[in-house]
Amino acid sequence: MAGDESRREGEFLPVTDYFMSPPEEGEARWHFLTPFLASGSLVRLAEHLHHSGHAYTAHDLDILYRPSLERLFDALDRMHNRHGLCHDDVKPDNIFLSGKRSLKEVKTLDVTKDWILADLGNAREPDHPYHSSILWSRLNNNLSNCRVNDVVRLVKSYILFLRAAVDDGGSFDEQFFKGHEPWAKLFWTIVDGVNSDSVSAVSARVLSMALDPSLEDHNDTLAHGRDPQGVWNPVKRLLMNRDEVISRAVDDQLKISAADSVARLKGLAFLLGVPVGECQVER
Repeated sequence: MAGDESRREGEFLPVTDYFMSPPEEGEARWHFLTPFLASGSLVRLAEHLHHSGHAYTAHDLDILYRPSLERLFDALDRMHNRHGLCHDDVKPDNIFLSGKRSLKEVKTLDVTKDWILADLGNAREPDHPYHSSILWSRLNNNLSNCRVNDVVRLVKSYILFLRAAVDDGGSFDEQFFKGHEPWAKLFWTIVDGVNSDSVSAVSARVLSMALDPSLEDHNDTLAHGRDPQGVWNPVKRLLMNRDEVISRAVDDQLKISAADSVARLKGLAFLLGVPVGECQVER
């Protein structure tokens, strides 16, 4: 049991120390110290795979890395329901590989499948005032429910990873909107459910297991094919070819959030401040 608990907590990058820097321009800032992971984040892994000389398809990579995604759904579930927190900053840069070796030294991709959530500096309670502020929703492209927001951002991060890693980005973008591939069905089913009470880390993991990419047959009634935004717009088609319109539409669908600094500037945080909740101690 102790080993299982250690493994589960190992799905988060631990904080080894913290300190507050003196204010230089504006308010003082907290900083966390964490272990250095030489393998880097999903951004680096995607780049490594894309330039590996192997023509990976999204299906190839989905079979290899879907279990990694499902373990992160489990990690989010524990964060949401055991610790009562939302991550609030899930993105490819904040999902790390636990390996201690550089990807250049990796001889097998099996050692790249152990993913962990990093950068807990923005973690907040669901009822934190920030989640009901204009900075959170309108200016930072987040959902009002921070738990659902974490799940959607994790799925987007996974799709962004696949897209950056594949050999043929144009083919990936076509498959994304056709919605027949298991990874595309997973994305559209979750995104289409955000306005209901059906999306959670648990439900996302259950759905992911049902859409197992290693299975040959998937029920096409679950397909979520749709037209990319702007593909029939004559003005856009004058300015861009079809592939460019589709690529831009994928970019829009997978957009995670604006930079927090931009949101703070637009929200006049330098005048109005940032919502701050009372500190809580976990018991």
